[in-house]
Amino acid sequence: MNPLKWITLPPIVAIATVSLVRSLASVSAAAAVDPALWMLTALLFLVVTAFYGLFIIHNFNLGLLPLQLVAQGVLMCPLALSLGARMFSWVGVTMAVCGAVVLAALYHRAQELSLEAPAPAPAVPAPNAALLIPVAFAITDETGTIINVSNAMLAAAALSRDKVLGQSITVLLTPGEDTAEIEGRTWRVTQVPMDDDCYYFQIDEQTESSEAAPEPDASPAASDGGGLIDPVTRLQPFRYAMSRLDEELYRVGRFGHPLSVTLLRLAFPEDAEADGSAQEAFNAYCALLRENLRISDTAACSGGRDVLVALPECIGDPASAVIDKLLGLVGSLCGPHPVFYNVTTLQVSLSLTATDDLPDARSLLVRLNDAMARKYALGS
Repeated sequence: MNPLKWITLPPIVAIATVSLVRSLASVSAAAAVDPALWMLTALLFLVVTAFYGLFIIHNFNLGLLPLQLVAQGVLMCPLALSLGARMFSWVGVTMAVCGAVVLAALYHRAQELSLEAPAPAPAVPAPNAALLIPVAFAITDETGTIINVSNAMLAAAALSRDKVLGQSITVLLTPGEDTAEIEGRTWRVTQVPMDDDCYYFQIDEQTESSEAAPEPDASPAASDGGGLIDPVTRLQPFRYAMSRLDEELYRVGRFGHPLSVTLLRLAFPEDAEADGSAQEAFNAYCALLRENLRISDTAACSGGRDVLVALPECIGDPASAVIDKLLGLVGSLCGPHPVFYNVTTLQVSLSLTATDDLPDARSLLVRLNDAMARKYALGS
């Protein structure tokens, strides 16, 4: 904003206007001017001056001259009458009218230009850099619903983004499987748990060299916690399950999310343990158990023939119904595994809320084992 423009304020320019009219004054032609006209002139002069100041503040240039014409013309009309310079009274009227006409024309022209101006193009959000990485991956929430997917994954599956987002991960692959058949090609699948119960799935095309390489989960170290799925039981590795259980216990205390934890134990006859049929039957039961749980649930072998199951956001009757269903799976396996006719199923459960004295995962497992020993030692 140019401070020199303030020198052109109508009251300052009025000094020159008054001087000019006085220089042409005629005492004989002077006439009395009604005080009401002077008051009206003063009011109009102040209003125009206020607009002039606003125009300067907002850096308007085109409207300053017509406003000046209106201001000086309004002032000149009664001034010329009172000093006897009648010709200037009509000059004042002309100046005021011309200024008002030009000001109105400028306003309407500005309105037309604003209507003719093209609308600004909508802002295009910058693409998610992660989606442009040439890696085929998808991210799901705790229920297995896809919340993000890379362009490489979409290209591999020959699907569009709108057909994948919000859908179950099963439209691309089966959770827990080490490989996947997508569009006639075999892919190796990597599954990694993330924060907030999300899961990261990545696929890499399986070549001859990768087919010859040993499975990453085949080593004892991997099955003990290095992967998401134990290749023997198809449950989650024990170390990973303990980590997940600690996270769920934190959510119980911090956010009040309820949690049910159950310890299942299958007691096989001694001869079944000796000939290996117990282990085969137990592995089949674990695989079927995993298929009947939610993605958000945690299930792992905790030693011997024990299975530890954690059910987030599930207590009371719903949790009891889930446990009854899991115990009922034993009967469905009696056909392929007759040893289940002679198995004994044991079970204890705990429901945890934010009002409880919450242990850590290891202490909770000890508590469940103690409860199991007390319950069945008493024959209840």
